[in-house]
Amino acid sequence: MKQPSIYKTKSGIVIMPKAVLQLLGYTRYYIHETRRYLDEYQTPAESSPEAQEAKGALCEAEQNALVLDTLQDELQRIYTWNIERLAGVFRQSRIFFEQRNILDIVTITVVLNYLMDMLQAENPKFDREQFITYINSEQESL
Repeated sequence: MKQPSIYKTKSGIVIMPKAVLQLLGYTRYYIHETRRYLDEYQTPAESSPEAQEAKGALCEAEQNALVLDTLQDELQRIYTWNIERLAGVFRQSRIFFEQRNILDIVTITVVLNYLMDMLQAENPKFDREQFITYINSEQESL
């Protein structure tokens, strides 16, 4: 069974990057449709309670979209930082074993494959090839 993209743990709530994208998509769709509704059904002289309520909800949705954009950027920054730290550990192991390619160390490759499966489950945009290339290189950032 696939794990949900938002779930509660004993220590807090986990929000996967995919969940933020979905929430942002739903919010943007709501903003678009609410604007369309207001443009279509409201005349400048008309100010019904429903229209006022829709304008208030639209304002709130726009604020939520800004927060979700910021959250998406922050999650991506944290995710990239964590990947770089993890790759750094594997790079140090590769250097310790005096190998040019991390995949030449069979026992570490087993652990690496499990880790990459976990990273792929967290973020479908995770690129295994880029991760291994980063481990095998001497560059400082992904």
